[in-house]
Amino acid sequence: MTLNAPQPEGGTDGVSLGDSLLLRIIHLGVVVGKEAAEKLSPYELSPAEISILWACREHPGCTAVMISQVVPIDTPSISRNVHRLVGRGLLARRRSSHDRREVRLRLSSEGEQTLDALLPLLSEAERQVLQALDEEQVRTFRLYTDALFAANFLRAEGEWTDGDDG
Repeated sequence: MTLNAPQPEGGTDGVSLGDSLLLRIIHLGVVVGKEAAEKLSPYELSPAEISILWACREHPGCTAVMISQVVPIDTPSISRNVHRLVGRGLLARRRSSHDRREVRLRLSSEGEQTLDALLPLLSEAERQVLQALDEEQVRTFRLYTDALFAANFLRAEGEWTDGDDG
């Protein structure tokens, strides 16, 4: 879908606002977000909370700082979300025996069950969003989104390099 917005005087080198790939990505994010919110509404979990639960499943015993390295959410937001998830019984906290300032996180059994229940709902939302693409297009889309995410997330985390080691 191309939105043909009026061109400003002097032109924009033949590119309309509707041709902006960034706007398309933003709009796609809105569509995907609505689809996911609809499917996941019974669980009353935000995408950030789901991402934190997933990170804790993938990295048991992680800290909020560790989560910020695998999920593109700032550490203060992670801490607020962790507090809510602990309050709901989905996450458990434990102070490190080596460093009392360090708090380790793990999924509770209820958190495990919740993620297990969410997976088919997320898969269904994904199928609905990607239904216009064939299998090869989905594989290609995944490669592109993985590359864009890695490049932009790593850059945001200060780990991005442009290939110049000097």
